[in-house]
Amino acid sequence: MASRKRTGLMLALVFIIGYYIYYHASSATAWLNQSESLSSIALSRTQILPSGMQVTFNIDNDTNKILSQSIDDPSLLKPEITVVTAYFNIGSFAKGSTSNMYTPSRYMHWMKVFGRIRNNLVAYTDSRDTFNLLNNLRRKFPSNMTKVFLIDRANLWSFSLAGEIRSIYTQPNYPHHHPNTVNENYSCAMHAKFELVNKVLMEELFPTKYFCWLDIGLFRDLANDNSVFKLQIPHEWDKSRVAYSRVYGFNDKATIESVIKGNSVWVGGAMFLGTPEVLNKYTEDYMNTVKMLLKQRLMNTDQQVIYSMYLPSSKVKPRVQIQLFSGKKSPYNPWFYLGYLCRETSHKAPK
Repeated sequence: MASRKRTGLMLALVFIIGYYIYYHASSATAWLNQSESLSSIALSRTQILPSGMQVTFNIDNDTNKILSQSIDDPSLLKPEITVVTAYFNIGSFAKGSTSNMYTPSRYMHWMKVFGRIRNNLVAYTDSRDTFNLLNNLRRKFPSNMTKVFLIDRANLWSFSLAGEIRSIYTQPNYPHHHPNTVNENYSCAMHAKFELVNKVLMEELFPTKYFCWLDIGLFRDLANDNSVFKLQIPHEWDKSRVAYSRVYGFNDKATIESVIKGNSVWVGGAMFLGTPEVLNKYTEDYMNTVKMLLKQRLMNTDQQVIYSMYLPSSKVKPRVQIQLFSGKKSPYNPWFYLGYLCRETSHKAPK
């Protein structure tokens, strides 16, 4: 019986792949290795086999060539969260007020927490010291749980925007909010979150059902705590949405310009959580919103971009909705609530 079932699945798979090869025979030689970057104009077409196995073809919209194909069995994905983070050394900068300085050493101190988070970790940095520190901190875990990449930030789309963002911030009468609308590299680092999460998903670095972005400083209050902990998805999370911490209310009457120039906040940008399918759409929509704002000569950080994206007046209509998490009587900082909720969920899970 089992042999017949396997044979049936293989025949179904051969049929679907054969179907696409038949209609795209002239393109077959254009198949690329799955790990290569796909064209920005690629479309994804998906077929689901009776077994639940998913075959995805990434096809160039102009030439109709198959750029890559992948076969995913959802049952093989681990029901865990892969954490994505990054640190780019942009020097010291004022946060909020000129008396509150954020320094590289401060971030290095907060980074110690990542040596105690028992989740898969993907980290990017342009700092050799940070690269070495993160690898050393993660030595207590199996080596296949950690991927740290030393990169040149000049090669990132987000940092390629620095000159254009600087020209916006130096406009006459453009409001100064430290560092949001003062330091263009800080804004670039915030936009890099979405570029890098998208990159991790495209490269399929870890076979997990969930991914989250986690700022280096979210668990800053635990920097001197020696306990190991894990992040687990909240029970009340709607997996068709991207999860965020709610900081302030949403004003749908606000304008994009008032949100950007007024430094308005709706969600806390330190963490967001989603499935690969949801985050792929969400990060693409975010990056398109950044492009839209640049054309309007407006810019700030991720928190203001997200707020703008969900305003009725936004030209980018988000394909994914946000689920807000907050605790009225919670002892945790509302900016970081989602992270602590994921930690608490793991603590309370049956062992």
